[in-house]
Amino acid sequence: MFWNCTALPLSDPLLSIPVSSFRKKEVDLLRYVTDYALVDIAKLPGESEIGTLLGEANLTDRQMTGILTGYRKKIDLLAKVQA
Repeated sequence: MFWNCTALPLSDPLLSIPVSSFRKKEVDLLRYVTDYALVDIAKLPGESEIGTLLGEANLTDRQMTGILTGYRKKIDLLAKVQA
């Protein structure tokens, strides 16, 4: 689990994002994951696909940039955990 992973800095602000779920923060939800290798990063949608979807949502450029930056950072963190 992420909480026991030395490759992932749990103090990363990305993991402190509040979520609307049965837990308050994203890092708390990630503690339920038992095998990060099950996610094939190569099969995740690319930033251009995400950008296209966001373009349909009437978001500002700043909002789109923030979401895309967060998406990229999450993929980078997952890659570190899988290494």
